[in-house]
Amino acid sequence: MAAISNFWQRILTGSLFLIVMIGSILLSFQSFYILFGIILVLATHEYLKITSVFSAPTKGLLFSINIFGYVLVGITLLFEVSHDPNIRIVKAILVSQLQFILTLVLPVIIIVVELFQKKPKTFENIAFSLIGYFYVALPFVLLVQIGYHRVWGYNSQIILAYFLLLWTTDSFAYVWGKLLGKHKLAPKLSEGKTIEGTIGGIVTTVAASFLMPFIFPALKFNTVEWLIFAFLIALLAVPSDLSESALKRHAGVKDSGKILPGHGGVLDRFDSVLLTAPIIYVYLKIIELL
Repeated sequence: MAAISNFWQRILTGSLFLIVMIGSILLSFQSFYILFGIILVLATHEYLKITSVFSAPTKGLLFSINIFGYVLVGITLLFEVSHDPNIRIVKAILVSQLQFILTLVLPVIIIVVELFQKKPKTFENIAFSLIGYFYVALPFVLLVQIGYHRVWGYNSQIILAYFLLLWTTDSFAYVWGKLLGKHKLAPKLSEGKTIEGTIGGIVTTVAASFLMPFIFPALKFNTVEWLIFAFLIALLAVPSDLSESALKRHAGVKDSGKILPGHGGVLDRFDSVLLTAPIIYVYLKIIELL
């Protein structure tokens, strides 16, 4: 009965969260931005709770930097309420400096502040604070930017396409693993993942890319660009998932949290975003779709 109860609990929680998530993405940039801002705060809290087992990064510092980086992106992207050319010039300057601030200035602030904290294990605290920024915050910061084109504005379809392919990878890796899985992919990190399931998930996701032009006709991808888009998501979802498993194994915990009954924490549900979002952001920049 417990197994059945847990199954339906997972179904109910997953369905409700899926409705909220898709609804927020479709509704507006603001609702999408607010939802993932909440997810970022929860993910940061879970990360700090996990890492407190073996280090003591300054909680207030990491929360402040993560939230500041996310808010900075939101303000920059939404800073076009006026048609005044002077305001548009200011926005152009802000956008040009944004990535510099996110990738260089904020990490330097983390290092400097941690150096002057009166705590043991200074180097470990710096390392885990930086990981907490680059590993937890930056992927969500870049995810927001993936959904907001510099010229056309918010594009919910690119976000939905990204998550649809990500869910395809996770779901079919599980299905193929159950059907054909015999060889463990990384038994020290994840008992459930198999080589057969991983390959099956990647192949199925790449095959699903041929359906994307019909599901999202407004997106200006050609066939090759869809294939690469899907392949990158499917391929990188694997180490993204395993990296979170490695963090939990190191801390000796099963789930990152309990906020999603039957699913664990938000880091457990969004672990595939942590490495895929930055690479997809770079890819879309390269093909000039951002």
